[in-house]
Amino acid sequence: MKSKSSRLLFLAGALLGFQAHAADTAVMVQAGHSPDTEVAGVGLRLSPFWAKNWGRFHAAAHPEFQLNQHLQRHDGEPGPGNLWQAGAAAMLRLTYGEGSIRPYAELGLGVNYLTKSALGDRRFGSRMHFGEHFGLGLQIGAFFGGWRASHYSNAGIKEPNEGLDAHQLVLGVHF
Repeated sequence: MKSKSSRLLFLAGALLGFQAHAADTAVMVQAGHSPDTEVAGVGLRLSPFWAKNWGRFHAAAHPEFQLNQHLQRHDGEPGPGNLWQAGAAAMLRLTYGEGSIRPYAELGLGVNYLTKSALGDRRFGSRMHFGEHFGLGLQIGAFFGGWRASHYSNAGIKEPNEGLDAHQLVLGVHF
């Protein structure tokens, strides 16, 4: 089984293949865990479809696309189960300041497709899920990094509805 670091290196290399042409488009890698899963993936955030300035605060709503692999953990080690999650979300980011170093907070809501409706002993009831995201970070020039908490579930539309949670480190660059 591949190690976590080799998966991250592969994902970082995959980002080099992205050719983004719109202003304020960003690519990112993300990796993290929850008590019983590891998650790693890539993301693409497009130019904002809405933006507003309020003094030193800048708000922007962006479409974002994600592809993550969730690996089951057993006794702290990667387990045999895994699934892929692909999603699209509307992400609202609030940035403070006008310099090259600016803190941000973000919220997002989207839809996701899971390649399986189970991960180990966990059952999700369906493969279609909603995703809720909350994050905090720092933008330094064209680069950004931060923490993001994500929750994926089918919102009780179909039982069981155990859902997936992840805390991830997100690193990205704007083009």
